[in-house]
Formats: sequence, C-alpha cells, structure tokens
Amino acid sequence: AAALRAGGDNPTPPPVARFERPTSLDFVCVNNGEVVARKRCRAGAAGEFALHALVTQSARGEIAAVDLAKQKVLDSRRDIPGFTYVAAGELPIAIVVPARHPWVTYVADFGGRDIRVLDTQALVSPTSIDPTLQVIHLGSGPTHMVLSPDEDALLVTLPDVGRVLWLPINRLTERCAVGDRKCPEGLINEADKVSIELAGSIDRVVPPAPTPTGASYQELCGFERTAPAPALPISLPAPGSDAAPLPSPAGLALDAFCGGARNCQRRLLVADEAGPLIHRIDLDAITPGGNGEDALLAPIVVGVPTSAVAVTPFVPTAVRETGATQYIYAIDATDGSILVVENGVVLNLDNAPGVRPDRIRLPG
Repeated sequence: AAALRAGGDNPTPPPVARFERPTSLDFVCVNNGEVVARKRCRAGAAGEFALHALVTQSARGEIAAVDLAKQKVLDSRRDIPGFTYVAAGELPIAIVVPARHPWVTYVADFGGRDIRVLDTQALVSPTSIDPTLQVIHLGSGPTHMVLSPDEDALLVTLPDVGRVLWLPINRLTERCAVGDRKCPEGLINEADKVSIELAGSIDRVVPPAPTPTGASYQELCGFERTAPAPALPISLPAPGSDAAPLPSPAGLALDAFCGGARNCQRRLLVADEAGPLIHRIDLDAITPGGNGEDALLAPIVVGVPTSAVAVTPFVPTAVRETGATQYIYAIDATDGSILVVENGVVLNLDNAPGVRPDRIRLPG
C-alpha cells in the first residue's frame, strides 16, 4: 500500500499475457489440474478435462501454457509479478508432449544446442521450481523434432552437420507418479543415441523411371483435358563429388500409416533445404547405438531443395476405385510453391500449365 501511495494515483499495471515469437506447440490433457493421457480429453468425458496447448516462446526462452477450454493463457510463475512463463533454455524452437505418456515434455533448444526434458505438470500448474529433469547437449543446434510412433524415441534435425539424431527414451508407464522427479522413465538414454548422416542418401538414389502417362490428379468434373507436358528430367551430382551439397535437414514427417499390416515399413521423411532430395529413414531399422546409415532408404528425388514435408495416409487412387495410394507434399525452398509426389514421381498438376504444371502456387 505504501508503494502504491508513493507511486501516485495511477500505478503502472502489470504486463498482460502475450506471446514473444512463438515457434512450435503441442497439446496435453489436464483433468482437475493433473496431467493425463491425451485421449481422455474427448467430448462427453466425465470430469473436468481440458485440452491445453504448450507454446515455445523463442524470443523469451520460455514455454507458455494455454487452457483451450477456457481460452485463457496461464500465469505459470505466481512468485513473479505480472504474467510469467516457465523458463526453457535460450531459444526453444520445438516442443513434443507424448500423447499416451504426457508426464514429461521435450524441448529442442537451438540457442543452447540441447534437448531438455521437463516435468509437464510444472508447465500447466502454478510453480516456483525449475521443471528441468534432464539436459542432453548435442553440440549443434536442433531445429525440428518429432516423436517416434511408439513414443520410445525422439528424432531431431541438426542442419549444421547434415544429420538426424535418434534419441531413445526410457519407457514411460503409469508407475511414475505425477511430480516424482526421481523417476527415470521418460528420460533420454544418451548412451544408445544414433546419429544418421544424410549425405549417404545420394548413394542410394534409384535411377528415375520415365514419368508414367497420366501421372496427375484426377479431374472430377468429367470433361476431357489435354495431357500435361512430361516432367523435366532431374540431374544429380555424382555421389561423393564436391558438387554434392552438405544436406541441411529441415521439416520432418512420419509415414507410419500401417492400417494393421504386419510387414509395414515405418519411415521418417526429411526435407532438405540444400539438396534436391527428400531423405527417407527406415525407423524399424534403427538399433540402439548402431550405425545410423544402415537405416537410410533410397531418397525421393524432387529436383529442388525443400523446407517442409507432409505425407497423407493411404487414400483411394480415384473415385469409386478400390486401389490405394499415398501423396507426399513438400514446399519448394526456392520459391515457396508446393510439389506433390506419388510413387516417387513429382506429379504434373495441370495447374497453369503454361507457367509451371508441376506446382501448386499459393497467393503470397
């Protein structure tokens, strides 16, 4: 009260909640203040379940939590005046919360060149303690990170050295009580990490086959159209030559749409901002502490550097047909257009064929 009187009748209000360069987010389910598996945040569930978003603040080195049910940003540090989030390194750039075992959160810190394991409960509740459970120093700045389909490993890009890291996670079960900071499950097993050097992809390139006739999206309107021009041939530098650029892994995409198949090959797709390839990694061929290059598959030759990649589940090849196919989408790192790949072939989309028939162009 004395401080307010000394400051006059119009004291400065505390700062409002705001984000500072948010770069990545993931979700966690909370029931009555306790972290639970994400599947429990479903419509009609008994209890006070609320989906929360955890958002990296790269400019502040913090993680912000948002209660999506109440549309409210949480003040995580009640011991500090104003809205304050949880500290998480120098430049947190990617965040992962396991959907089935969400009691730990993984943050890729580009500024600190490390991966941090945080206590998720401390991110969604008022806290005054450091939530850090483990810090794994990488020696190079991570930029992208995804969780393996079995939630037993992290896959992290290190563009400065042209590698993808596979970081195994100690198995998570409900035996770890919420807030038990001594529980080893969920921590990264650094001794068994695997480094995958993407430069070996070019040695596995399969000579391109001629573009199949009619390799394009199906027109649904029923009118006849002229066939698009054949795609231009793609040339690659010789393996191991000085002309081959050092890979610069960018976006990641998991292709694990098995649909119950026994011999499904689960893959990681890696966009490359330096070379004309989308790298492919066989996730089931990675062995703890093994040779990462053994997991490399023949890459997809797209002819241009790419900054992001996505893959669809299996979808019908055409309307009223039983065959199935997959499409891979990637952003051209040179002009921001989008290319589409089917069966390893960049498709002609018949979109403005006089300009670029093999690209989807978006305004801006």
